[in-house]
Amino acid sequence: MQVADLWHLWHNLAEAVKALVSKHSSCLREPPPAPEAPPEVLHPPVSHAGRLAERARQHHAAVHDLLGQGLTIRAVARRLELSRNTVRRHARSVTWEEIATGRWQNLPSLLDPYKSYLHQRWHEGHTSGTQLHAELCERGFTGSYSVVRDYLRRFRRTPADQSPPARPPGSAR
Repeated sequence: MQVADLWHLWHNLAEAVKALVSKHSSCLREPPPAPEAPPEVLHPPVSHAGRLAERARQHHAAVHDLLGQGLTIRAVARRLELSRNTVRRHARSVTWEEIATGRWQNLPSLLDPYKSYLHQRWHEGHTSGTQLHAELCERGFTGSYSVVRDYLRRFRRTPADQSPPARPPGSAR
């Protein structure tokens, strides 16, 4: 049995495609020239966040339009192939920006009572998410590992000279 590493597989595939394209290059036609577009028509590439914001804007407009036509939440959800909770969230929001900016970010978290402990352990050099999650569970935390992992992610992104605060903002000393 032969074993090949990923680089060799990709390299061999690229060489095979190059040989095939060279062999059949006479079959390929030149693409038609692109029409000249005025500078104001050209748009910069849309980022992932931009696509999400655009989708939120479209969904918000569609939900409000269909609700304005008298459709129920359930009917709107079926028509737009969205969950009923998503439709409700759009229906309750006045603007699409409320959805796109994550109004939910300031809501209380299961992790709130344990953030001081996480900060303390982090400053002691304990940075393993799985270990910290296990410690929190011993202290009564009922949330999932991903909640702890996501909270710790912001500490990992922080430059070395800016460690996370010893206590989370707003916590009592």
